[in-house]
Amino acid sequence: MLRTVPISKLATSLFSLALPAWVKPVGIMLVIVSWSGFCYVKGMSHVQNNWDTQEKVRKLTERVEFMRVEKIVEHVKYTIVPQIQVVEKQGKNIIKKVPVYVPQEAADRCVINNGFVWLHEAARSGLQIPFDSGRVADAAPGIGLADVGRTITVNYTKFRTMKLQCQGLLEIVKSLPQEKQ
Repeated sequence: MLRTVPISKLATSLFSLALPAWVKPVGIMLVIVSWSGFCYVKGMSHVQNNWDTQEKVRKLTERVEFMRVEKIVEHVKYTIVPQIQVVEKQGKNIIKKVPVYVPQEAADRCVINNGFVWLHEAARSGLQIPFDSGRVADAAPGIGLADVGRTITVNYTKFRTMKLQCQGLLEIVKSLPQEKQ
């Protein structure tokens, strides 16, 4: 009885008989190396694409955050700066009115002594001002009540200005993106 052999088996056995024995392991190695190279290139391409996507997302997020913070800064600039200008204008107007608020007769009755001047300077500079205990009660030369009124007005105007600046900076700092931990 005649046996039938499939054509694929016949082709494989004829191919094996026609080639030397060392060709089969080399061919298998070539297939393995080719497949490994192909997989490596595809994997690297996949990793590079993921990295590029993450980089685009990071840059876009950074740009959006920058624009958001810039918007807050503009808001602060347009709200706080006019308020500061108003405070400074009010301070100048009050300084102009010192002679009205402190008439000359009231200034003549009030004596600003050396102790008050030294205390004020110590508070202003933060340093202990040396003083002569015998001269504390003496009148401070060239300093009157109107001078004290002007100095107080200038100091409070600066305080109010700095308070507004701090509020604006605080708004900006609060709007900055926080590091995720």
